Amino acid sequence: MISSSLSRSYQNARAQVGHWDSLTCTLSRLLILDGWFLGDAAPELPRLSLNNQELAALSTFRYHRADVAAIYPEAPPQAGVQCLYRIDTDLLQPESALKLIWPGGEEQLLTDLNFPAEADAKHWLLDAQSVLKRDMLYAPGPPSQAATPEVVKLLQGIRGPLFDFGCGIGLYLQALAQQGVEAHGIELDRPEIREQLVTDVAERITLYDGSLPLPYGDGQFESCLCSEVLEHIDDFEPVLAELARVTRSKLILTVPDVTALSLLAGQQVVPYHMLEPTHYNFFSADSLLEVLNNYFKGSTQVMKIGPNITNGICWFSSLAVIAEKY
Repeated sequence: MISSSLSRSYQNARAQVGHWDSLTCTLSRLLILDGWFLGDAAPELPRLSLNNQELAALSTFRYHRADVAAIYPEAPPQAGVQCLYRIDTDLLQPESALKLIWPGGEEQLLTDLNFPAEADAKHWLLDAQSVLKRDMLYAPGPPSQAATPEVVKLLQGIRGPLFDFGCGIGLYLQALAQQGVEAHGIELDRPEIREQLVTDVAERITLYDGSLPLPYGDGQFESCLCSEVLEHIDDFEPVLAELARVTRSKLILTVPDVTALSLLAGQQVVPYHMLEPTHYNFFSADSLLEVLNNYFKGSTQVMKIGPNITNGICWFSSLAVIAEKY
């Protein structure tokens, strides 16, 4: 999300004043025009034009601005104003130009906004026309289409052969192949997986029904990766026992970090991935290490990955552990 400072004062024909503070582009390809206005009536909005195509406003609403109320005692309770504009995909170009046409005709060209290459998965909620049910919002999503860069870095220098448990469409197998590391994976047999397997590593992926024991011999793999999988398995300890059985030396494991909920509780924010309906287990660093030490009894290194900042608070999406078997 990138914001452009506007610092534009406003006065209407009734001498009611206001100020446009910023224009923000979100990952939903939503433009948020934000400001405040001392009048009771809605202010006259600027027109927005992207690549010479005018954008239609989705909605305009008022909200409380404590900073404005502190300076202007006469301000209405809801002095804040936000106007939302939707950017259609076909309007974006490699060199997109956004123009504001202010009331009175003055034009302002903004060159410091970055537009996301792809809209986030829930952008369709912005103009949903029907009442939505829970399973429409929090249903399991499609297979991941990109390897997490921090996990790829953890895999640098790993010894093969490596076993990727819950390998999805094979993104980490592909990354390891590019490093010259032999790697094999296993994933639940689902149509969405079959249809999207990474072609150059598809033959190294076993699709199965989720049953145990795993179809591999004791110590068949030098290393093991299990990334964002354990939280989805209700009875996960038998899986850890199997990973320890087929692995000779090292496990790299990532799971969502439950402490993010505590850090963000005061902001009334819940990380979206925590609401996934197939997340059965929620781990802290201590609880994860306690269970891991039953199966990987060597040294362990714990870290956090996926940094985010919400209202000035830094939190991490996941825990990552490198655990030695002995």
